[in-house]
Amino acid sequence: MRDLIHRCGRFGVTGVVCTLISYVVFVLASHAVHYFLANIISWLVSVAVAFPMHRGFTFSGRAGYGLVDELSRFIPGSLGQLVLASFGYWILIGQLGLAPAIAFPLNLLITATTMFLYLHFIVFRIQN
Repeated sequence: MRDLIHRCGRFGVTGVVCTLISYVVFVLASHAVHYFLANIISWLVSVAVAFPMHRGFTFSGRAGYGLVDELSRFIPGSLGQLVLASFGYWILIGQLGLAPAIAFPLNLLITATTMFLYLHFIVFRIQN
C-alpha cells in the first residue's frame, strides 16, 4: 500500500509538470486554432514529456519490461486519453460553452485518473 501511495505522489508530480506544459500549449494554441486541434497539439507535447518521466520517475524500478514493450502499450493508452479528452472538450466547450481555460482542469480530473490506472495495470503492470 505504501508503494501505491508513493507512486500516486510521483504520478502527481509528473502530472503537474506535464499538465502545466500541456495547459500552456493548449490555451495558446486554442487562440490560433480550433480547440480539437489545440488538444492534439498539447497532447503530442505532453506525450513526448510524459513517457520518459513516467518510465524513469513515476514507475522507476518497478517495471523493467523493456522500452519497446512499454512504449507499445503507452501509445494506445495515450491515444485513448486523447479521445476521452476530446470528447470531454466537446461536451464542456462545444456543448456547455465553457472557456478552454476552465474546461481544461475539469477534463483533467477524468483523464488523469483513467491514465494512472492504465499506466499502473497495463503499461508498467504493477502488481500490489
